[in-house]
Amino acid sequence: MNIFKFEIKKILRQKKLIWLILSVLIWVGWLYWGNSIDNEQKAERAREHVDSLHEETNHVQANLREIENADEVHSLQEQNIRDMQSALVEWKTAIYYEEWDEIPLHEGEFLNNLQEYQNNGGEFMILQDSEKEIALKKNEWLVKHNLAYEDEAAPVSPHLILIDSSTALLSFLGILILSLLFGDTLAREKEQRTWLLLRSQPIAYWKIVSSKYISVLLLIGIYIGSVWLIGVGVPLLLGPHSLELQYPYILIVNETIHILSISDYFIRLSVVFFCASAFTFAIIFLVSKFVRDSFYALLLVGFIISLGYLLTEMNTFFQSVYNPFNYFRTADTAGDLIHNEGMWFYLLVALAWYALLISLNLLIPNKQNPFTSVEKKPFNEITSKYILWKMVNFEWRKIKRRGLFKQCMLLLVVFIVIGYTYQTKLAEDNESGYINLLEERAHVLENEYIPFTEEYLSSMEEMVEEMPADMQDEYRDTMISGEEKTLEFYNNRLQNINRALSAYKKEAWGPFIEYQLFENRYVNNEFDTHIIDLTLELLGQFTVDVSIAEKEWLIDNDIKPVFSGEFRPTIYHNFGNQITEKNQWLEENKKVDNSGLYILYSYFDNYAYAIPFILFLFLFGGGLADEHGKRKTLHYLKTQPVKVKDIVFGKYLTSTMVSIMSSLSLFIIVIITGGVFNRIGDWKYPILKYDPPSMVNNVNYTGMEPESGRGFHFINLGEYLIASVVIYTLLIVFFLGLCLLLSLFFKKKLNVFSIAIFIAAAGYILSLHWFGDVSHLSPFTYLNIPKILNGELPTALDNPNFHLYSGIIPLLGWSLLLLIIGYVSTRRNR
Repeated sequence: MNIFKFEIKKILRQKKLIWLILSVLIWVGWLYWGNSIDNEQKAERAREHVDSLHEETNHVQANLREIENADEVHSLQEQNIRDMQSALVEWKTAIYYEEWDEIPLHEGEFLNNLQEYQNNGGEFMILQDSEKEIALKKNEWLVKHNLAYEDEAAPVSPHLILIDSSTALLSFLGILILSLLFGDTLAREKEQRTWLLLRSQPIAYWKIVSSKYISVLLLIGIYIGSVWLIGVGVPLLLGPHSLELQYPYILIVNETIHILSISDYFIRLSVVFFCASAFTFAIIFLVSKFVRDSFYALLLVGFIISLGYLLTEMNTFFQSVYNPFNYFRTADTAGDLIHNEGMWFYLLVALAWYALLISLNLLIPNKQNPFTSVEKKPFNEITSKYILWKMVNFEWRKIKRRGLFKQCMLLLVVFIVIGYTYQTKLAEDNESGYINLLEERAHVLENEYIPFTEEYLSSMEEMVEEMPADMQDEYRDTMISGEEKTLEFYNNRLQNINRALSAYKKEAWGPFIEYQLFENRYVNNEFDTHIIDLTLELLGQFTVDVSIAEKEWLIDNDIKPVFSGEFRPTIYHNFGNQITEKNQWLEENKKVDNSGLYILYSYFDNYAYAIPFILFLFLFGGGLADEHGKRKTLHYLKTQPVKVKDIVFGKYLTSTMVSIMSSLSLFIIVIITGGVFNRIGDWKYPILKYDPPSMVNNVNYTGMEPESGRGFHFINLGEYLIASVVIYTLLIVFFLGLCLLLSLFFKKKLNVFSIAIFIAAAGYILSLHWFGDVSHLSPFTYLNIPKILNGELPTALDNPNFHLYSGIIPLLGWSLLLLIIGYVSTRRNR
């Protein structure tokens, strides 16, 4: 008990617990603030949903009225539609008067009539299949528990803020925060040479390890509790909202829809997160037995967990309760714990894993190993007469002799190989899935659609022959002519699919892309098919025009397409509240490839560049804070015939050169890996770039304009990658300078990084929300490299001043300003 109290006191004195709670408070506060701004459109979003339903009911009613010789079923359908329209009117009235408690009742009336209408054989394009089932079950839950309508797109109520914040914080992000703050609890003892003192006390080794591990488990519990208290407390304090823990949360497990209360889901999510975090620290403790450096220990653990997670994610066989790496799929695994007995069994299995890892830690003897060796050869003599260059050499030798740089680079290369393997599997699955889809389309057309249409046409011809002569021509011009056009379209589609499949086998991409272009033009209503297709309304004209232009670019430049799907997803979609259909369409049209250039593009597009970026900042961004601590090597450096400015700028030059060269090396390795195992890729592959409205409305605009105020053009993949690498490099230069400047005023490395992260987050938010017109001058805006280069952020801000040089100039300018401030500070404090 005494050793446990000792560990708790150390944690409290380090003040890391304050940082832990503060990080939760910042996240929840930022989430609530952003949602409170967007929540002003709550009524407008609700009206848009009702309007889309109203529009569809009017369309169905108009079609029903055109039917002649109506039977009893037709009359029932008309009555259902009238009842649906009546419910929609009351629903819209409740929105107008903001009677949110009444909305579930009117929605339930509408959904019940919709169900009856479909049971009577009617078709309704919106709210189909699973979307309708989810809406029915959710509405039934709301009515049963007397709950009001909530705007889940931008929630501000305590229960929805809790679930949104916990979904993020009780995931990999939370494990990362806990690991960074408390993951060095064992390795730090060896790093700071307090381990020998601790072991010299009359305390058993197992008591030391157990007390440290139990204290960490307590911290995990405190973190989960803070997520609950702050997630609920902030909305309750800042807004007139009530806490409804019975509000429904939708879970889809094995294609089965389940509804849990938010409190139940939070408990399950907390259990899974606790298991994942405890397993992480058990691995950290085991690794720390052999590794002296805390940072390298965390890096090695991150590699182990990432590898296990990727293998689990890629293979459903490993997604079992017995696999501890399945814990890290927190949201998915929480969904699997539908029954309470499953949750207890999960806890027992997790406990068994913890016991095994801690037992290994206790049983494996302590021995000296290469990682814990601290013997170093003396530095070689530096012959340069320039003091600054001497300091650069000195810092570089320190980096090499610490060993972390080489080990981190090795782990990053392994991450690249793992990422490439995962991307290759996705690419192969996408390609084979799309080809199977084409074969299935061809089969359905050849064996179902075409024979059925031919048979239907034949029966109509026979019926026409029995009609009076004066009616035959009119019927042929209306009904038969339309079916003939449909049959012609089916034959053309089948012919295009067969040509595409044949071209795919020969790797002749022209006919293959022409088929995709054919599908795009069909959706764009360029063919007279006599088929009612609402895809254009769902996707929007912009998305369809982009997809057509992309196919024309690929054909003109003879470029291999990236699988899968015929369409190019954009930010302009009209799916509305049809979330299931939207996600399915996005999955079908997700572009994945394992060529070298496209792999690098995927790393930037999916923000994977943040991994080496953050890693190099942690390795080299400590500045003078690295020289503080218990050893206080800064005092030794100041006794040498070296000026403080030379020490500072020596560190900056070394860290900048090493970071940039290492990053470029990693990017080259990515391209070479793709080239060796597949191909380098297409330099001219088209990357979509959105154009801001003010640019589109300019008389000199030269891009493509499918709709007023919405324009776009394509840029080469190679040009996109060059711009990405340039901005990434300049961000490294800027943030290393920022960390270096902060290290002049703060002695602890954790404080330097925490303040740098806070400045970056605050600068990014301020740049977007308050300084949109001049956001291109802010260095923080360029942290979002993919959305800057594809024009998404400039379009949202309606700022046409973003381009490559608009990023180079401010980043270089701000970096230079930081250096000048740093130079002045060193002169004043010498």
